[in-house]
Order: sequence, then structure tokens, then C-alpha cells
Amino acid sequence: MGPYAVDPADDYPDYAKKVAQKVAQNPARNVGLLLCRSGQGMCIAANKVKGVRAVSAWNEKLAYSTRNDDFANVLCLAGDYLKSAEAQKILFKFLSTE
Repeated sequence: MGPYAVDPADDYPDYAKKVAQKVAQNPARNVGLLLCRSGQGMCIAANKVKGVRAVSAWNEKLAYSTRNDDFANVLCLAGDYLKSAEAQKILFKFLSTE
């Protein structure tokens, strides 16, 4: 849902809101992924949308737990703290957990 190019004037809550609103259209079936430096700002912004359960996970165990136990539907990842391979594993665990 963006951004598609670097724009110093953009703001992460705008993108968190777009993703969260899309997920909220069918929160039991839709899932979203948000990335920012810490992942925390995205979580805060996304959780303001009714029907969204945004979580931050830094390992596969948490990704599984938040999805399985807490019915999370938006995963927020920290770009500054996760290597690409780690982030991919977390995302795949989140997506593969019902």
C-alpha cells in the first residue's frame, strides 16, 4: 500500500492506516504487514482502527503465539533490528499460523 518511492515528507501513520483499514474490511481473514524502523509506531497507529490486532514480533515463536493465541491480524516488523532473513522467517511463521 506504499510508499512506492522515497518521500521525506511522508509519515508512517498514513501507511499504517491504509493497511489497517484494508485488514478491518474482513479482520478474520485479512492480514497485513507493516515495516518501520522500530515497528512500534506502526503498531500504535494500526491499532487505532477497529477490528485490527497489530503486534510486533521479533522471533518466530512470538509470531506464532500472537497469531494462534491472540488472533493478531497485522504484523509489524522492526527494520532497524531485524536482518532480512530473520524478518522473512517471522513473516512466514505469522502467515502460516491459523
